[in-house]
Amino acid sequence: MAKPILATSFVSFTPTATTEATDYPDDRVAVISSHPLIRRWRSTVITQTDMVCDMGAVTSVVAVAALGLNMTNVQFAHSADNISYTTLSGTPTPGRDLLDGFRKVYLQRSFSNRYLRLRFPAQTPVDAATYFSVGCILIMTSLITWPRDIPTPEGISLQRNYLSSGNDIMPAGPFFISQEIQTVLGLTEISTLQNLMLLGAQTPFLYYRGWNDTSQIYIMRANTGLQYQRFGVHWTAGVQLTELV
Repeated sequence: MAKPILATSFVSFTPTATTEATDYPDDRVAVISSHPLIRRWRSTVITQTDMVCDMGAVTSVVAVAALGLNMTNVQFAHSADNISYTTLSGTPTPGRDLLDGFRKVYLQRSFSNRYLRLRFPAQTPVDAATYFSVGCILIMTSLITWPRDIPTPEGISLQRNYLSSGNDIMPAGPFFISQEIQTVLGLTEISTLQNLMLLGAQTPFLYYRGWNDTSQIYIMRANTGLQYQRFGVHWTAGVQLTELV
């Protein structure tokens, strides 16, 4: 089992889409906070549409992700001048996460450039909409590997979510998850979890479960409190995470 991946900081960028629908502007994809998957950008067409993320300067990127998608074909590329683009190879098909119901994609590739482009080729959205939609885009310059593989089962609970109607939010739709992770650590590995807790209860971070299922990525926050139990020379640590949607 692969070790989960964390990212605790994200690149700021200015997004520009080929089209945007009234009340669903493209700048929403750069927001990482509560309800980022629900207050989405929408296009006005389902023909080829681009979303260009301007990071403002050449930036060394190690991974990108897009959450809250309603399509299955997304192409990532990067550029120095927003004219000539190099495609990021191996982009997986955005999959629907069976836990929370959202469609997402995570791609761990390194590049150094100013612009990141997401291209949505002409296709029929999975929800039969007449537009493309994206909840948020994440660009990362560093990753943290969880100290140990996390065995299953993990304690996961589903909470009620909210969907947008026009420019409003109303109860309905997919769930968001809360989960408790129990992992065995050596004493020298405890600092990884401690640093996570020190982010604060409202600070978002990326959590990728690392099971070769790139739909299982989440914008999480760590609930306050961290519990340890000693087991011989190792410790069992428990941390509670809540999805920020």
